[in-house]
Amino acid sequence: MKNIQFHNKLIDYYNNNQTQDANRLIMKELGNIFLKNRNDFVDLLNESDIVAYDTMSDNELVDLYVNNLDNNKKLRIGTALLINMNNKLISFDGEEEIDSDTFKATAYVLDDYFAAEGTMGTSEDYDAPTIGGTMASSEDEYSYGVGAVIAGAVGQVAGATKTIAEGQQKKKYGALDLASKKQEAKSQITQQIIAQKTAETERKNKEQEQKQKTKRTLLIAGGIVLGLAIIGASIYYIKKRNK
Repeated sequence: MKNIQFHNKLIDYYNNNQTQDANRLIMKELGNIFLKNRNDFVDLLNESDIVAYDTMSDNELVDLYVNNLDNNKKLRIGTALLINMNNKLISFDGEEEIDSDTFKATAYVLDDYFAAEGTMGTSEDYDAPTIGGTMASSEDEYSYGVGAVIAGAVGQVAGATKTIAEGQQKKKYGALDLASKKQEAKSQITQQIIAQKTAETERKNKEQEQKQKTKRTLLIAGGIVLGLAIIGASIYYIKKRNK
């Protein structure tokens, strides 16, 4: 299942300190969400205090997102929530729910990779978001709406003070400065959107080709049957006339 694959890959990258690989995985998944749930992406921006409209082009929305990643903690937390809302796991009681560890790993990776000085998340930021004291679930998502869930989650961390991974320095990636990280993020999201659009176009084309092929087959089969019927009728009348 896709959900399991995403969680397993992310946790594996996280445990092995492969932050760049983890970030690429996150950005690709965000590209998938953008194409399937574009309104959710717009809600994410607006709930992160970034003015966005669904009438904006794909490129404009992606630019708004990437350009605000470093200084907008709400955006990073909201991204972690949105991605994990779209990759829920099945709990022991059979209900879909956000996995706490994966949410924390996603939020940490985004902070560790993009956060500007003074905007890195806190330990409380990485607690799984709750609504009314319980983990966000599918029922919550549909009753509150994605925007409301994100707004509630980012609101809960506004007053956090303790720093995550206390005593450790935020990882640096040498030549991978912030500008190049943003460019890479944009590239990953955009490439995934294009790839998914291309795949969808190819799928529709194949469906259309199959429909046309089926139609041609039916026409040919119908023509053969009609031809045999005409031949049969001709033979019948010839025999009848010769009697």
